[in-house]
Amino acid sequence: MAERGCGVLVIHDQKFPDRAQYDGALVASLAELRAAVVKGEPIIVCRAPVTAEEAAGVVRDVALHGGAATLLVDEPRPALKVNPGTGEVIEQAWSGPNLLWICIEGGGCGASFVLLCQLPRMIPGSFLDNATCYAFMGTGGRSLSYSQDLKLVPREAVGVLPGLAVGQLCVFLPDRDWDGRVFGPA
Repeated sequence: MAERGCGVLVIHDQKFPDRAQYDGALVASLAELRAAVVKGEPIIVCRAPVTAEEAAGVVRDVALHGGAATLLVDEPRPALKVNPGTGEVIEQAWSGPNLLWICIEGGGCGASFVLLCQLPRMIPGSFLDNATCYAFMGTGGRSLSYSQDLKLVPREAVGVLPGLAVGQLCVFLPDRDWDGRVFGPA
């Protein structure tokens, strides 16, 4: 596991209710998630009803006990607060303190966070401000404009992103100029 860079990868995979998108030990409860960590499963895929906040709590526990753990959340919507009166997602507000902890303090303890997102306006500032890189696939329209406003996409890449082929992506580092590279099949 050390060669992977993290002791355990916990994936919050709720995008499709009928199927998992990732390979790994499938869990559908917090008790199953904790048992899979204790068993030493390297990749754990959390299905409903496990919440992103519960998954983040387990990643936090692993890190606070000296282990390395990564949380991958596929789509931010299930990780965000919901207005109890309307059921509407509150954009840019994590559903609980464990998600915020990983963003702000987790890196120093061995926890890391990967967020896959199609709607960047939803991403909380704590994630954006602490990210070490941003990878963009074929993005255009409002999402590209919003990403520009957040200074996630350099000006010279604005014309490149909408024309990327399936499987291509650009990686931007917040502390460096973009080198113009496009990764993936030509």
